[in-house]
Amino acid sequence: VLSESELARVMARVKKGTGTPAGGKQTEPSSNPAKSSTQKGQKEAAQGKAVRQKQFEDKLQSALNAVRSDNPQTITDAYISLVTDLPQVFKVAGANSKLAAQFLNVTAMAATALELFDRAERVYKKAITILEALLPPDATEIALIRLNLATLYVLTANYSAAADSSRLAMFAL
Repeated sequence: VLSESELARVMARVKKGTGTPAGGKQTEPSSNPAKSSTQKGQKEAAQGKAVRQKQFEDKLQSALNAVRSDNPQTITDAYISLVTDLPQVFKVAGANSKLAAQFLNVTAMAATALELFDRAERVYKKAITILEALLPPDATEIALIRLNLATLYVLTANYSAAADSSRLAMFAL
């Protein structure tokens, strides 16, 4: 979650816009107030979770496309949307899930584009930690995030760390 000062800093980087998350209003997943232990209730809950995960996957793809744009407002909107959605992603998919790591990676990409380098580094490292617990060490997903982290280190002139991160990524590829 962004602090007020970080949000102000992000918003100061764009020339115009309200900072409304990309895609409009955030909707909260619906929940069934009556907890039922019946199979029907469990099946509906599982289906609802699957639907919410698919919605988050769609939002993730949309945010990735926005981050790849050259428009600072679009990138800012994507960043705010990602940060806003993270708690729900953690709740629905699990804080240590592949989807959570993917969200963190794209969030860090947006933070890098907005020159929020310290935040981006922490978020990349968290995504790597999650994936290292879920995947084998030579997984492509981990290598790609390590390359993103290496790019961040180059942008901040931390060439030694960039070389280390790149070396670890290349080992996996």
